Amino acid sequence: MRSSIYTFIIVAFVAITSWFSIYSLQPLTISNLNEKPENFSTLRAYAHVKKIAQEPHYVGSENHSDVRNYLIDELEELGLTVQTQKGFSLSKASTLTIPENIITRIEGTDNKQDALLLLSHYDSAVHSSYGASDAASGVATILETLRAFKAKGKKPKNDIIILFSDAEEVGLNGARLFAEEHPWANDVQLVLNFESRGSGGPSNMIIETNHGNRALINSFSNANPDYPVASSLMYNIYKLLPNDTDSTVFREELDIPSFFFAFIDDHFDYHTARDIPQNLDKRSLAHQGSYLQALLDHFADTDFNQLKSKSNKVYFNFPFIGVISYPYTLSPYLLIFAFFLLIVGLFYGIKKNKLSIKETGKGFLAFSLLLLASFIIGYGGWYVIELLYPHYSVYLQGFTPNGHYYLLAFVLFVISAFFLIYSKFFKYLQIKNGLVAPITYWLLICLLIQIYLPGGAFFTLPLILTLAIWLFHLKFRRFSLFFMMLILSPILFMLVPYVSSFPVGLGLSSIYISCVLTTLIMGSLLSLILPIRNKKSVSFSALILSIAFFLVAHFNSQFNKNRPKPNSLVYFMDSSSNKAFWKTYDTELDEWTKPHFKDKRIDTVKASFASKYNEKFTYSAPAKYHDIPLTRISTSTDDDLYSLEIRPINDANRISLFNKSDDLVIEELMINDKDETQFLGKDRINAKSRLLTYFVVDDQPVKVSIRARSAPKIQVITSSYSLLNNKELGVRPRPEEYMPKPFVLTDVMIYEEMIEL
Repeated sequence: MRSSIYTFIIVAFVAITSWFSIYSLQPLTISNLNEKPENFSTLRAYAHVKKIAQEPHYVGSENHSDVRNYLIDELEELGLTVQTQKGFSLSKASTLTIPENIITRIEGTDNKQDALLLLSHYDSAVHSSYGASDAASGVATILETLRAFKAKGKKPKNDIIILFSDAEEVGLNGARLFAEEHPWANDVQLVLNFESRGSGGPSNMIIETNHGNRALINSFSNANPDYPVASSLMYNIYKLLPNDTDSTVFREELDIPSFFFAFIDDHFDYHTARDIPQNLDKRSLAHQGSYLQALLDHFADTDFNQLKSKSNKVYFNFPFIGVISYPYTLSPYLLIFAFFLLIVGLFYGIKKNKLSIKETGKGFLAFSLLLLASFIIGYGGWYVIELLYPHYSVYLQGFTPNGHYYLLAFVLFVISAFFLIYSKFFKYLQIKNGLVAPITYWLLICLLIQIYLPGGAFFTLPLILTLAIWLFHLKFRRFSLFFMMLILSPILFMLVPYVSSFPVGLGLSSIYISCVLTTLIMGSLLSLILPIRNKKSVSFSALILSIAFFLVAHFNSQFNKNRPKPNSLVYFMDSSSNKAFWKTYDTELDEWTKPHFKDKRIDTVKASFASKYNEKFTYSAPAKYHDIPLTRISTSTDDDLYSLEIRPINDANRISLFNKSDDLVIEELMINDKDETQFLGKDRINAKSRLLTYFVVDDQPVKVSIRARSAPKIQVITSSYSLLNNKELGVRPRPEEYMPKPFVLTDVMIYEEMIEL
C-alpha cells in the first residue's frame, strides 16, 4: 500500500472514530410537534422551557409564583390532582427559607404504596439566571414525558409521585422539606432526578446510593434507554466534588437511591443571565426525554425490592451496545491478567529475539518524553493563556465560551508533538519494541485508578486490547490492517469522550489531563502510527490546525452582546459608622463599574458571606451614605435566653446572621421556635461564625433564640436585589455587553448592623 494512502486511511480512521465516539452520545435529531401522542416531543418540551424561563424566578420572587401557577395548571391539564407543600426549612448549609413544593401522584394498580419519584426543581439560581437549562429543562422533560405516558392509556403497577421541588438553588431546601415532613416521602423507593450544569452536551447518568449499585445498573440496562451515557468513573469523580443535588437529600435522609441526569457542556452559561431558552441545546433536552421515557415505562412496573444489592459493578457506555458492566471484584483479576500478558510477552520476545532491550529502551525514552511534553503543553500552555487573557478569570465556572476551540488546539498540538518526536528521533522504532512503554505506563495508571478511583477500572480493557495487538506483533510478521483497526476502535470509543469531558466538567485549567490522555491513547495506537512514513507531514498538518484553532479562540476571546462580560457592583451600608462604600468582586473595572470607583482602594475586609468559589471583594470606594434599613429588629432577654426577631423591609431578599462573640458558648439554639441545637458545629450550623442565611419569602420574619452564659454579639447583614431600581443611588442600567456576575452577591444593596444582646 502506498504510504500516502496508508496515512490517509489511518488519519481518517482515528478522526472519524473519535468524532463518532462523542457525537453519538446524544440523539442525532430532535422530535417535532407532529410526533405520535405517545412519544416524547422535544419541541413540546421546549415550549414549556420558554414559558418557565421567561424571567429569573428565584425563590421568593414574583416570577417564582408565576412559574408555580403555570406548573400547577399544566399538571391539572393532565388530569392530575395537585397539592403544594410550604414551610420553613433549614438546609445542611445553614440556609433557611420557605420553599413551596408542587406535588402530585399517579396511583398504581398494585396498591402497595411503593412509589417512583420524578424530581426536578423549578426555582432558578439567585438572582439573575433565567433557569432555562437549570432546571426548566428537567421540569419540561417530566411534563412532556407524563403527557406521553398518559397518552398510552397504560396503568402503572407502582405509584408515581411527581415533585417539582423549590429552593434547590439555595440549599436543597424543598427536597429536604419533602423528605422530612411529607407523608408520601416514606413511600418513595427510587428517585429519577433531572438537572443540568450547563446548557448543552450529552446528559450523564449518575447513581446516588448508600449501598451497592449492581441491581440499579442491571435495571438501568434492562430499561434500555437509547443513548446511555453512564460511567462508574464519573460517579467516583462526582463524589469528590462539592456538587450535591436534590438526590443527595433522599440518599442521606431516607436512604433512597436515585438516578440523576445532567448535561454539563457550555458550562459558561451555568447560573448566569445567559441561561435562557435560546441557549439551551435541544439535543440535550431530547436526551433527557429519551432517558425518562424509557425509565418511566420500566420502573412503573418494576419490583423495587429487586433494586437492593450490596455489591458494586464497574460500568461504562459503548456505542451500539449500551451499558457494559461487570463486578468490582473482577477488576483486580483483569489487572493481574494484563500484568501476566506483559510478562509473558516480554519473556517470549526476549527468548525468541523478537524484542531488543536497546530499542525497547528507546521506546521508553520516546514515550516518556511525550508524556512529559504533553503535561507541559497542557499545564504550562494554559498558564500562558491565562497570562495573555487575564479577563478569562471572570468565568468562575472555569470554562470559557471559546473553550472547545482551545481544547481542539491543545489536543492537536500534542498530536503534532507526538508525530514529530517519533519521526525525528525514533524514526526506525519497531512496533513490537515501541509498544512496551505505552503498555507499561497504562498498567501503572490502571493500578493507580484501581486504588484511588475504582470506578474507572474499565480502563484496563483498552490496555488488554493494546496488549493483544502487541502479542500479535510478537508472534506474526504482519496481519490485516482492517483487523487492527477493528481491535483498536474500542479504545477510541471508550477513551476519547474523556478527552473532552474532563475540561468541560473540571474547567480548562485541567486541560493537561486531556493532553496526557491524548498521548496515552496515541501510544495505544502505535501499531497503526509507527508504519506511517510521512510522520513529519502529519505533524506539520496537526500543527497548522492547532494554530488555526488557537486563532479562532483568539478571535472569539473578547466580550460582546452574545458573550457578555460578567461584572459586579455592590452598595454597602455600615449602619454603625454611617458610612457607605461601593464594592466589587471584579479584578478589572469596566465602563459600567468605573464611575463608582474613582477613589478606589483594594478591599482588605473579608466578605462575611460565602460564595461557591470563595470570591472576595477586590475594590472598595467611598460612597454617599443613604440610610436604607432593610430589616426591623426587636430583641428580648430572659435570664440566659437571648432572642431577636428580624423582619425584612424595603425589598430585603437575604439575611445572614454571624456570631461575633469570641468566647460565646451556645447551649441552645432555636430558629422559629424549632430546636436546632443538635446541628451546632455539625452539618447545618457553624456556631463559631455563620449561624444562618435566610432567603426571604413573603416578607416573613425569622426568630432566633440563643441560650448562652454570656451575651451574644450578632452581626446582621441584609441584602436587597434592588440596587439597579433604586433611583437615589443613580446606578445606570447595565449595557448589553455585560451581565451580572454569577455565584456572588451582586446588584445588591447590603445593610450591616451589629446587635449586642
